[in-house]
Amino acid sequence: MNLNYEVITEDKISSYRDLSNGLMAFQKSKEHITPERFDSMNFETRMITSVKSAIHNYIVLVTDD
Repeated sequence: MNLNYEVITEDKISSYRDLSNGLMAFQKSKEHITPERFDSMNFETRMITSVKSAIHNYIVLVTDD
């Protein structure tokens, strides 16, 4: 396992929209009790809302070669 860490600035998070939405789709596919909770979640409603409401932001993208 070779993990790479990249700090993402707030103005560049929109370039990770597809990755974020893909993660939420994966999470929904693994949910067995209440998968419908993910129906209203997407990049704008989850990531952008969290970033805008946080006092301090530190966004890190971790990838595995």
